[in-house]
Amino acid sequence: MTPKDIVRAALVPVCWGLGYTMAKPAIDHFPPMFMVGLTYLANFLVINALWPSRQLTPHWHVMLMTSCVVTIQAGLGFYGYRHVSASLAILVVQVQVPIAVLFGWWLLKEELSLARAIGIAVAFAGVAMVVGLPKQPPPWLPVTMLIIGAGVWGFGQVLVKKLSRDAGLPLLRAISLHAVPQCLLASLLLERGQWQAMQTANALQWAGFLTFSVVGFFCGYVLWYSVLSRNRIDEVTPFVLLMPVVGVFAAVLVLGEALTAPNLIGGAIVMLGVAIVSGLRLPDRLWPKRVQR
Repeated sequence: MTPKDIVRAALVPVCWGLGYTMAKPAIDHFPPMFMVGLTYLANFLVINALWPSRQLTPHWHVMLMTSCVVTIQAGLGFYGYRHVSASLAILVVQVQVPIAVLFGWWLLKEELSLARAIGIAVAFAGVAMVVGLPKQPPPWLPVTMLIIGAGVWGFGQVLVKKLSRDAGLPLLRAISLHAVPQCLLASLLLERGQWQAMQTANALQWAGFLTFSVVGFFCGYVLWYSVLSRNRIDEVTPFVLLMPVVGVFAAVLVLGEALTAPNLIGGAIVMLGVAIVSGLRLPDRLWPKRVQR
């Protein structure tokens, strides 16, 4: 990865961490699929007005990618998110990283170095400390929905890498175009109270919606798709492990969650793990060069 791509990749979890945490008040109030549909509608209108471009990826490829990275993932993930804390949700969705790397290794024949695998493991140890152990077991159904949604997202990233001929804003525009009808149709069939939610939302809930839409989706995914188009999945996805650090601090400042010693120590371990997967390694002679499929 180039230095510019490393910076862009590091900004992605900042955007996603802020957007995901700030989405908690909004997700608790707005019907999730309706909220996601409106988010992508706003993104499409802005991109199409300011940076119109011709779509290179076939529509049926975009439809397939969108169903995984947006519709199914959002439907499962955000409904699970409504019933657990922000900290727990941020921890659980990190399974998307090894799943995406595993699919990239299996389907795209990408090589997986032992050093990078160890870096991911180190970062996961830090994630566990960032969030801390819950005092009582969380409800199994929401957690299962979060895990499956994260797995579908990981598979979707492989589809994006394999099928997309666009990158950055053109790719986000194409996905937004397909996400709007998919999400709004799902909302029409499965949800109720959309108009009432818009009428009764308070300032914090609207702020959460705007942060989620602008920072978490627009900024985060423009950066993400631009980096993903030029680099291997196993190089890019480990940066997502910084998301819990950003998310926990946002939860402390905005949602009033407590900041504990495990949060601070775990955050340092997460960043160490990300440093390893992005290039800070022991000399090559100490590592087997590649783990081949």
